[in-house]
Amino acid sequence: MRFDALFFDSGGTLFGPGSSIGSDPSPEEVDARRPERVAAMLNGLGKEVDLEEIRARLPECERLSSEQYGIAHT
Repeated sequence: MRFDALFFDSGGTLFGPGSSIGSDPSPEEVDARRPERVAAMLNGLGKEVDLEEIRARLPECERLSSEQYGIAHT
């Protein structure tokens, strides 16, 4: 099945930002692990991907998505 776009949670609702428990990663740590989450999501959909390629291509994908979808891309 083909999709025009695929959106998934970036982690902000999976973790409690500002949690006093201290076990949740900081927003910066969540942001830094974007490539790993994208690779895991694609692997979960049956796509074999190279993590280093995801690291290299993700910033451009995010930029293009932001340009095309504007405020809908966060």
